[in-house]
Amino acid sequence: MNPPTSKVITLVKVLRIGCLIGEIFGVLALLALLIIIPFSDKIVLQKGARFAIYTGINRSLNLGYGVAFTSDPTIPGSRFPGSVTFGPFRLLDEPADKPISSVDDHGISIENVEGMVVFRQPDTAAEALSFVKWPIVSGVFLADLTGLVILELFRRMLASAERGDVFTGENIRYVRYVGFLTILSGFFKLMAAGMLVHKMAAYMASHLPAGKPVLETTVDGNLSSVVTGLMFLVLAEVFRHGLALKEDSSLTI
Repeated sequence: MNPPTSKVITLVKVLRIGCLIGEIFGVLALLALLIIIPFSDKIVLQKGARFAIYTGINRSLNLGYGVAFTSDPTIPGSRFPGSVTFGPFRLLDEPADKPISSVDDHGISIENVEGMVVFRQPDTAAEALSFVKWPIVSGVFLADLTGLVILELFRRMLASAERGDVFTGENIRYVRYVGFLTILSGFFKLMAAGMLVHKMAAYMASHLPAGKPVLETTVDGNLSSVVTGLMFLVLAEVFRHGLALKEDSSLTI
């Protein structure tokens, strides 16, 4: 086996260090979220913090959400101490049960209106957070944990590449694991985000005045995470066949 060149070793080492740094920051971020979110309702009520929870309703398996203290005046509700902002939600015209749209005399239309919902009173904001915080905790834990495992598998593969052992049975198993974990991570995000959207909409529906537009609670789907995971599984199978051919060739010689 030809030893890797110094330039390749340097690049592999940089990537391996990058994965390690990513793991460290990922663990710290995960711990911070898991510490803050369970007590978010009390933090809002007692400390006057401002939380914003965002869901990308149209992104399916790439659904994500962020929970953050915010003082950005451009974000709705950020100027209200002890407030919570949920959204964006697509607004529906309740009688027609379809996205709101308007058309002017010139034939210009505005469709698929989305909006943010802000709870300005600390007691109501704390109650809203208490209603939705556990889907957030479960989603963050499962999705981020699989991400950390994937980074660790990448780091191990890079470590073996630095030694000059690339196409090994162990690395092929790692690639296969990455494929399965990528698919699982996408489904974890989808399930957690779906629960979060449903619970937020259910809570807000009980507080919105009658006759106002309703909030859509469906979650559209795409297959980006599944496709990415399948790509890794295909690569693992290709590498496995290549390794088998190499071993057969070595035995023949």
